[in-house]
Amino acid sequence: MKIGDRILKPGDLIKFRDYIYETDHYGLYIGPIYKTRPEDDPSFIPWSDIYVWSSKGEEEWISWQCEVVSADRGYGSG
Repeated sequence: MKIGDRILKPGDLIKFRDYIYETDHYGLYIGPIYKTRPEDDPSFIPWSDIYVWSSKGEEEWISWQCEVVSADRGYGSG
């Protein structure tokens, strides 16, 4: 999964911009959404394409409304 020119990795901190309420939300990228959608409901249009762990728990977000805040996960050498 990519946001802009960055390839997302699990644990990356990302920001989701809610344009309806003009608020920012932060979470850790978990992974992409694959085939977890009901295929028998043609009226259901999936917008979300990534799983994120936020203060609300696991959520589905729209990657094109997100930006990578920090991809640095240096674990130290000593």
